[in-house]
Amino acid sequence: MLRNWVTVALRNLLRHKLYTAINILGLAVGLASCLLILLHVRDELSYDAWVPDADRIVRVHTSYEMPGRGPLNTVRSAGRMMDAFTQAYPAEVETAGRLLPFRQSVLRDGTAIEQVVTYADPSILSLFGFTFIAGDPATALSDPSSLVLTESAARKYFGDADPMGRTLTLCCIGADRYDHKVTGVIRDLPRATHLEVEMLAPPVPQRLAPFPNLLDTWSSVNVYTYLKLRKVGDVARLAADNKGFLDRVVPHNGEGMLASDFASQFFMPIRDIRLQARAQAGDMGDMKPIGDAGLVAALSLVAVLILALGCVNFTNMAVARSSLRGREVAVRKVLGARRRSLVAQFLIEGALLVAGAVLASLVLMEVGLPAFNGVTGKDLSLPLLDPLFLGALGGLALVVTLLGGAYPAFYLSRFQPARILKGENAADGGGARLRGLLVVLQFAVAIGLSIVTLVVYRQTLFVTSADLGFAREHVLAVRNLGGQSFEGTRQALLEEVRRLPGVRAVALSSDVPTDNSENNNGFTLAGSGEQSKAMSYQSLGDGFLELYHVKPLAGRLFDPAFGADMIRRPADGETGRAAAIINETAARLLGLSDPSAAVGRVLRTGFYNHVPFDLTIIGVIPDVRFRSLKYGVQPTVMYQQEAQYRVLSVRFDGKDPAALLSQVEDIWGRMVTDRPFKAAFVEDLITAQYNDERVQATVFAAFSGLAILVACLGLYGLTGFAARRRTKEIGLRKVFGATVAQIVALLVWQFSRPVMIANLIAWPVAWWLLRDWLDGFDQRVALSPAYFLAAGVAALLIAWATVAGHAAVTAMAPPVRALRHE
Repeated sequence: MLRNWVTVALRNLLRHKLYTAINILGLAVGLASCLLILLHVRDELSYDAWVPDADRIVRVHTSYEMPGRGPLNTVRSAGRMMDAFTQAYPAEVETAGRLLPFRQSVLRDGTAIEQVVTYADPSILSLFGFTFIAGDPATALSDPSSLVLTESAARKYFGDADPMGRTLTLCCIGADRYDHKVTGVIRDLPRATHLEVEMLAPPVPQRLAPFPNLLDTWSSVNVYTYLKLRKVGDVARLAADNKGFLDRVVPHNGEGMLASDFASQFFMPIRDIRLQARAQAGDMGDMKPIGDAGLVAALSLVAVLILALGCVNFTNMAVARSSLRGREVAVRKVLGARRRSLVAQFLIEGALLVAGAVLASLVLMEVGLPAFNGVTGKDLSLPLLDPLFLGALGGLALVVTLLGGAYPAFYLSRFQPARILKGENAADGGGARLRGLLVVLQFAVAIGLSIVTLVVYRQTLFVTSADLGFAREHVLAVRNLGGQSFEGTRQALLEEVRRLPGVRAVALSSDVPTDNSENNNGFTLAGSGEQSKAMSYQSLGDGFLELYHVKPLAGRLFDPAFGADMIRRPADGETGRAAAIINETAARLLGLSDPSAAVGRVLRTGFYNHVPFDLTIIGVIPDVRFRSLKYGVQPTVMYQQEAQYRVLSVRFDGKDPAALLSQVEDIWGRMVTDRPFKAAFVEDLITAQYNDERVQATVFAAFSGLAILVACLGLYGLTGFAARRRTKEIGLRKVFGATVAQIVALLVWQFSRPVMIANLIAWPVAWWLLRDWLDGFDQRVALSPAYFLAAGVAALLIAWATVAGHAAVTAMAPPVRALRHE
């Protein structure tokens, strides 16, 4: 019996090649899309699963509430928090450790190589369970001059030679270089981890002394603090007691405020960091790019929708063909076939279609994976031998067979032989209504995805080309100029670059656009009687604002002719004096709504380990958006302090950017031997800020296109059956004088109504989803009706083009052939 069912099913599928091809292609696209996204989701959910006891390890995140501005969220914590937790919660915290990634130079055979050196407490080695290839994890970081490398880092610096006991020189924290001996080699971390570790060194306080706010601090948040708990449930105790903990351990700020009045902490399990840390990371980011749980959920939904479209095509076309298979069912029943036998026959036919679609989907996946990896930045492959993947593939095939084939099987098998053999139409009104509903749902999904794609793409264009308040074109930013020991070289380098042909201006600074600095300090407006305000600060050299074409709203910019703008350390017991420039947001935070009223006022703050300073406001500038448009404008104080200069901005004529970059690199090579050259054009830096949005736009565009393709395949097949079923009607209309254009218009209108109704469903759903997404940007495009109309009209035109082809072929056939039909 089974063999007979399979034989009959194969004959039927081969007899109707168009029907078979459309169903297989539609289902294959749906399955391939679904499986691709499932691979992506599986990868995202696998992050840090390799860590032993990962369910007991949490990372401490910090949030500061700042009066007059939004909260400062970060996945880091203060340097002294680790010891405070281990002492306060000995019954809950088994071990703790800190990571402090620090970008510096490694000197090897006279070459300076830029390297992220991660300063790590020795306990980190056991906390994460790193696998040692060489060395003893118990002692590998016990010596201040020890160094642990990953396999790839060991090959990078020593090739195939044994790295153990070899020496690398780390440069330059402050003015010093330190030799470190390799005491351990660990396996490379899996790609699916939030950690970015290549080189581990112990955090020696004396060597980090030039940066006192890294370790010995309760307020500056620069380290990643991890706690390994004794039991999973212990995190609830830490979270519940956090307010009291902060008030007990953090010293008062001198203004009558407790730590919990402005600070709070969160404890995130490391398995959740990849997808859940974005909301708590703020604009300081993490060690590696953070995933997006919302995007993963959206892609999962898209995968389900595209697969559902394929199933809809399957169901829709089977029901549409019911009029062609009614007599077959009737004859089978007259000859004794039972309903369950007919159901089995149609389900087997559906299973064969799905089997063909599965094979085709694997081919599509193999072809599409390189492009998908290129967009998402992953290295996924087709895991044909993975039991989990094979199980998912088999499960999807079964689900598609049941979802797409069950209704047609039961629908076709219920026809009454007597009615069919009398010549009545097999397709009833219920089938027609179902087909109409499914077509509406298909195009609602396709239109909704198209709207999302349009808006995401438009927002991406907007943020990369918006007016940010400064001139970003033709500016090169050269980094690695920090450190007091580099002051002489830094100035000499500036002068050499200034003399290059085509260079219009040069200026030093602590930051350049896109740095998203979260350096904050307390500033008090003298004579206001108010508490200090937390504001961001930047150190800008002479000509920096002029180089970026920023003009003051009131007052002046920094000018060496005045002689008193620069911050210099005062004599012991004295108050330092210098100049400051603030932006509009800072002026408003200080209660100075009129920029001109701010000029001449004094800000009081502390530098050089809280030495008091009075900064006279000499100018107010507009709210220049040096940060990503995903974040709001910070209240910012700008001053001049040479020790903080780290970047050189170079404005040039724009004629030959590559030549300028090469010339600056040549100057660097002659003058600097202990630091690698690192430079980028500011326009490229701004564009790179929105890589996530570009990935989203590209992915949604691709899958929207696939959804439209699947919907059109179904519509094409339905049009063919509709035209065939109405062949005699079309012939009669032509005999009575109807033109080809009128007949095409009749059929086109029949399939236009479902598309129009689909718009009414898709528009509000897309608006609701996009409104929440756009709220994540400080500046954004408006949800213009044009996007919705464009997607709706495009869908309608595609539907017309799809339908018109079939309709025209049928309408142009000679009437005599149509009248002989059936």
